[in-house]
Amino acid sequence: MKLTIKLIFALLIINSCSTKNKENEKELLLQADREAPIGWIYLRIYQDSTFEFESRGLRTSTVYKGKAKIDKYQISFNYNDSIPKAGSLAIYNKNTVYYTNGDYAESVGITLTKLDSSLYDRFSITEIRQVLQQAIDLKELQKYFHIDSDSSRKPLKIIESDMINRTTLMGVQKFNEPVSVISKNEADKSETRDYLSIGDWSIVNQKLSLQLHYPVEGITINYMFKKDSNKWVLIDSKLMEK
Repeated sequence: MKLTIKLIFALLIINSCSTKNKENEKELLLQADREAPIGWIYLRIYQDSTFEFESRGLRTSTVYKGKAKIDKYQISFNYNDSIPKAGSLAIYNKNTVYYTNGDYAESVGITLTKLDSSLYDRFSITEIRQVLQQAIDLKELQKYFHIDSDSSRKPLKIIESDMINRTTLMGVQKFNEPVSVISKNEADKSETRDYLSIGDWSIVNQKLSLQLHYPVEGITINYMFKKDSNKWVLIDSKLMEK
């Protein structure tokens, strides 16, 4: 009887060690980190889509685990338990992972990646900001904002989309304050509809076509940009009223 118990105990230990070894042997898909004020932040995504987000201090370490869904626009983190303050959504390029819906702007530098290039490798965050800033500053558009008679239109609201989020529009301003990125759900609940939405964002023959809608005023604005060196320059625009 004692021998049987010892054998079972030994098998349990072997199985536990085997499981740990398998976890350690999992192939990395992406690895990123940054130095925090006191410690480090680590992100590890494996080939089987599992991930670990680790916040390591001088004495303690907290690891958040779950499954990641990755496409060319973003990474969605589905946590097994609690969600860290960094958030559950991120965008990425070949160098950095930027969290977009957390309590603060978190980013970690990529040290290893086997991911295909993302949208942001072809159209950088800096370029997105350049284009949107020029678009909302279009001279012909200004008279439709009516901020003097309706202060609720400040800050300017823009609906979140594939390329538009708090990270990509960080630093973009209107009426001397940052633009506000709202979700599609928030827009659907809005009675005033005083927000901008993206109707088109496409590149054809080295030119960028952008379309914005401002439903509260019933207007659509079409823009055409051309890249000059490292900057997109507005070359044509047309504003249409319904």
